[in-house]
Amino acid sequence: MNLRHAAALALLAWILVLPPVREHGGRDIRAPLGEWGMVWRIFKSEKECNVFLADMTKARGWWTYYGGMCVIENDPRFVQTRAAATREGYKAKSK
Repeated sequence: MNLRHAAALALLAWILVLPPVREHGGRDIRAPLGEWGMVWRIFKSEKECNVFLADMTKARGWWTYYGGMCVIENDPRFVQTRAAATREGYKAKSK
């Protein structure tokens, strides 16, 4: 990775997403990423996101965050409009 790519990645946010809940309970980890729900928090790095996921899994139980994963906001599997809306919502809340 060259310096330009590294700088571009540094400007992107990481988002914790959770698979949708099935009708009978549990999470549908095979659902398309665009259908996953976002935890309303933006992370500066993948490591920060993964640490939060691990901490919350321990604190609230594995079933609460089962299947959760951290994705970068420009992940092609993720719906761009949802990622952009999340980032704007976070900026408004943090002011």
